[in-house]
Amino acid sequence: MKSVILGSILLLVFGVVLFVAIPNGIWIPSRLPDGAISPAAWPRVVTIGLMFLGAVLIVQGLKQRKVSPAPTPVPPAADDLPGPVARLKIVAAVALLALYAWGLHVIGIVLSSALAFFLFALLYGERRLTILLPVAVLLPVGLYYFFTQVAHIPMPTGIFG
Repeated sequence: MKSVILGSILLLVFGVVLFVAIPNGIWIPSRLPDGAISPAAWPRVVTIGLMFLGAVLIVQGLKQRKVSPAPTPVPPAADDLPGPVARLKIVAAVALLALYAWGLHVIGIVLSSALAFFLFALLYGERRLTILLPVAVLLPVGLYYFFTQVAHIPMPTGIFG
């Protein structure tokens, strides 16, 4: 039943995003350069994908309901609550997101994203630097190249622009 509720919420929220927020919140120029896509294209793609996942959750929830009887609710035990380390990680993640948002305009999206990816991965347990460092550098650089050179979407460059 939780899947049906969550899927319905996803469909409703992202339906509003698709039909209200994107058309009213994203300015689309009347003339785009040749080969450029609309600034609303990627938000639409992501929104439609999330709506599709909401529909999948609804279907799975309805199938589960037909197959198995409703489970007996079990009250949460004290062990189910996050411990102090988990709570500290949540606070650190929120602080990292705030730093990332600030850093976007100061040091640019590439450096800010590389640092944020690296710190998030460390925070949540990744210790293989041979994997972490190349991904933390190449992923933001590759995405920056794609969005600026292929999709022609300007990105914040910070002190490097």
